[in-house]
Amino acid sequence: MFRFNFIGGEQDAPSPAEPTAPGDERLGEQTAFRASEEIRVSSADASSSGRLDSFDSFRVSDAYSIRRAANPVVDADAHAQASTSESDLIPGRYEGGYKVWECSVDLSRYIASSSDIAALFASGTRVIELGCGQGLVGITALALGAGEVHFQDYDASVIRDLTVPVVGENVRILGSRTVRYFAGDWATLAPDVLGPRRLVGSYDVVLTSESIYNEKASVRLLDCIKCCLKPGTGVCYLAAKSFYFGVGGGVAGFQAAVDRDGTLRHRVVRVIDDGKSNRREILELRYNE
Repeated sequence: MFRFNFIGGEQDAPSPAEPTAPGDERLGEQTAFRASEEIRVSSADASSSGRLDSFDSFRVSDAYSIRRAANPVVDADAHAQASTSESDLIPGRYEGGYKVWECSVDLSRYIASSSDIAALFASGTRVIELGCGQGLVGITALALGAGEVHFQDYDASVIRDLTVPVVGENVRILGSRTVRYFAGDWATLAPDVLGPRRLVGSYDVVLTSESIYNEKASVRLLDCIKCCLKPGTGVCYLAAKSFYFGVGGGVAGFQAAVDRDGTLRHRVVRVIDDGKSNRREILELRYNE
């Protein structure tokens, strides 16, 4: 049975109430959202494999293959602690970005195998992958021809140590591409990064996978998706397990949050139930007409 394990027991993510500046106390709580920042990358950083041991090919469709890190190196204290304790998450410190999750594979293959979906990724398309980890889904969008892809993850170290070299390896093969990198909490992405850079409401496609494992964080994700999507025409594809045992998240809870909010509509576009792991689903989110 799939289960997220937490170091120090289960802990709730910060409340999805209106975000304040990082470091402020909110409603008496002793928790603040992590500030967001753009990770600037030099040409040397982008073209170097850094501390990654090797890459291997990952086939996302009959027509497309991309590259991924075969053995990503993890050396930060929190990540080492997670590894030695067989825990996937450390609340407020590490959100599992070094691991390739099943739904990232599902979503990469879905957008590459459907001709209608693949057609979304034209030369002028701007895409963001939220909670990117290695960035396999965003890289697939690049391979399909997206004009610009931005990669976001909670952990700046994941972006620097893993996302940047993996994306760089693929760009080396694909040719020149426009990519940017952001790190921090979803609650602060719009006020700290997207707003100052005039990127709010600028994304044609939002991609995210394995990102609704916590109900409270899922509400922040929904708000972030709405801040990212181009008004009226933007579309989001979200891949997740139907249930996340032990942490309370899952597809049904997220769908209920979308319904309560009323801004977007949702539909299930694919179900993966192979009998080998937890049932998985891909949702399409669009603006209500």
